[in-house]
Amino acid sequence: MARRVITNMDRAKAFYNDKSSHYIPHKIILFAIGQWPYQSTVSSLFMLSLTIILGPIVFVPQVIGLYEVRDKISDILECLPPIIFDLLTMVKLSNLIINRNKMKKLLTDLADDWRNAGSMEELRIINRYAKFGKTFAFLYIIYIYLSSAAFSLLPRFSASTLKRIPGTNKTIGIDMSPFIADYKLDVEKYYHLILCHSCTSIFVQSTIILGPQLLFVACIQHVCGMFDALCHELSEIMKNGDLDINLNPKLRDDEVYKKLSEIIKKHNHIIRYSKLIEASFTISLLFQITLNMLILSVTAVQVLVYANVPHELFRSGSFSAAQILHLFLECWQAQQLIDSANRVGHVAYTTHWYRVSLRSRKLLISIMMRANSPCQITAGKILTLSFPSFSKVRKINTILVKLSKGQYFNNDVILICQ
Repeated sequence: MARRVITNMDRAKAFYNDKSSHYIPHKIILFAIGQWPYQSTVSSLFMLSLTIILGPIVFVPQVIGLYEVRDKISDILECLPPIIFDLLTMVKLSNLIINRNKMKKLLTDLADDWRNAGSMEELRIINRYAKFGKTFAFLYIIYIYLSSAAFSLLPRFSASTLKRIPGTNKTIGIDMSPFIADYKLDVEKYYHLILCHSCTSIFVQSTIILGPQLLFVACIQHVCGMFDALCHELSEIMKNGDLDINLNPKLRDDEVYKKLSEIIKKHNHIIRYSKLIEASFTISLLFQITLNMLILSVTAVQVLVYANVPHELFRSGSFSAAQILHLFLECWQAQQLIDSANRVGHVAYTTHWYRVSLRSRKLLISIMMRANSPCQITAGKILTLSFPSFSKVRKINTILVKLSKGQYFNNDVILICQ
């Protein structure tokens, strides 16, 4: 009987199927939208088709609804945030589909790194980062779905036009739907069906947003854990030693040199992994930041307009807060990557380099020089994500809001240009 060859993909499947895996939430969310790299083709196509029908396809009736209310400024403001959010979900989903092979490579390499951990300490460090990623995933899932519930279950009441709810004696505004949309159907006859699809679409699109976000955070946390483990290993190699050393020992006797050679290989692997993360998400992030700024500008105006309408204020405020948090989290994770990568060069610089051979010192210089090359996440190779860039985006958003209110301040524009 022929023996079955176990591939890296088989090992990765087993790793993520383990009930004790820290990546179960990520698997469930990505599987639900048909983008888990290890699910079957039939399952992937079925879940993807269902996702599109229940989610992004609502973009069509929303655009029709926008056209119908094109003469009313207040209604246009109501239409824009959900439509822009639809575009954002389509960008996120398209990025997962287009870069499916890269996503699979990210997850396969992640599983391989766990299996190839060189020591218990390295395993403990990456396990700590993975636990943080899992905790973050649960909290973020809860927050996003609660925000979705707040937006969909607090509908827009309209006293201008009343319709009778089919099967009851109650009347309600035709704007009971969480957003303005024209399905080109008889509202009275298909009221419950339209309302059900509108609310469902919000939760489906929230799931689409969650998928790549959780994968992004999981990969960033993993690479930060690998950098941290590398720093620990580097510091341990030269923790002890004698000042009276042989500066030119034979190569076979130079244990520090051998360990440093392995560290350089690991360092290069981690850098390649971080570049793969950047390549997988950079275009998506560019569109996301652009659309996020548009959403935040419109919802900020809505918050001001509905300051005296509690349920509308809560809807717009929760939607706006979710977008701000989404942008902040990606900048925060990118900043963590920058800090972790820079830490390697700092550790190499502060080690007891004078206790190793001359050839080992050359390797330390090589590590420091390699650490100077930035590991970062960019939005379309244009904007480097970090805390300063988040602050700059928020300032730009504030100016857009002021412009929309007719308040133009030259000093603000000058500040951003600087």
